[in-house]
Amino acid sequence: MNFSLKSPLFIAGTILFLLSSGVLGYHLLTRESTPDIVLEEPSKEDNNSEHPKEIAEIVVYLSGEINVPGVYKLKSDSRLHEAVDMAGGLTNKADTVAINLARILQDEDHVHIPGKGEVVTDPYNPSQNPSSGSNSGKININTASQKELESLPGIGPVLASKIIDYRKANGNFKVIEDVKKVSGIAEKRFEAIKDLITVR
Repeated sequence: MNFSLKSPLFIAGTILFLLSSGVLGYHLLTRESTPDIVLEEPSKEDNNSEHPKEIAEIVVYLSGEINVPGVYKLKSDSRLHEAVDMAGGLTNKADTVAINLARILQDEDHVHIPGKGEVVTDPYNPSQNPSSGSNSGKININTASQKELESLPGIGPVLASKIIDYRKANGNFKVIEDVKKVSGIAEKRFEAIKDLITVR
């Protein structure tokens, strides 16, 4: 009886069983390891794409009629009113008409908050440098950045880009009325911004 178990038929069956077990084990190991690779790749890509947005920040300098003048760090695309809040707010001497609290700040900006009746002559902030007191706080359309132009009423990203493209192709605007030569800025839109812009 024991001898018959060692017959060729028994040996062939044993070999077949071992081969089947090996193939099954290989498939189980492959199936278990595959999800680890698939799950890791998206998480790395997601982390790399989101990380820069989380750490993006700008540094600005506030001076003038502000309770705590100094250098402040803010998130990218912060507006002036957020920086003012961080600096303890405006003093009661601040000329709130001469500044645009909704303005989007950029890295290395120097924003000077003028006092009432003060003529702004800030060399670090061309958009607030008037040739006379009546121009205080106006945006110079010859030097303004994309974000500064977008702070004007009715001027979105598309029109801001068109203004910049126009002055690159044709040179500086001679008078503020020249901005109407930009496609998309008709009389009605010009009326909404004419008191907020200047050329120098």
